[in-house]
Amino acid sequence: NLGDWSSDVCSSDLAVVDPATSEDFFSSDLSDERLDTVFGKAKDAGLSVLGLLMGEDESYPEHVRGALNSLAARFAKAAGKSWNGESGVVRGPGAGHAPEGEPERREMEGRIVRFLLSLTR
Repeated sequence: NLGDWSSDVCSSDLAVVDPATSEDFFSSDLSDERLDTVFGKAKDAGLSVLGLLMGEDESYPEHVRGALNSLAARFAKAAGKSWNGESGVVRGPGAGHAPEGEPERREMEGRIVRFLLSLTR
């Protein structure tokens, strides 16, 4: 049982979501099978997936922040060929939810731009 999840993006009357039907929760808590289902849709459609995890995102629970490399690897495995090479963990002291460090912001922006450019090739 995955239980109820509190949402930071839904209004208070919609603050409890069901992980079986919603994407508004920590994906680190999903089973490999659920990740396969989520990313499998992108694979089946031939889409490219960009997944960026910010290494110091204050919204991550500590156990998630400490396992970002393995989480990115789980995402990559589930996405297969759809996982874009620009995906991964952005590291550095300014790599928060809203990146404050100039190097971290530039890295994130660069990855996004290179991802978008790869879609036009």
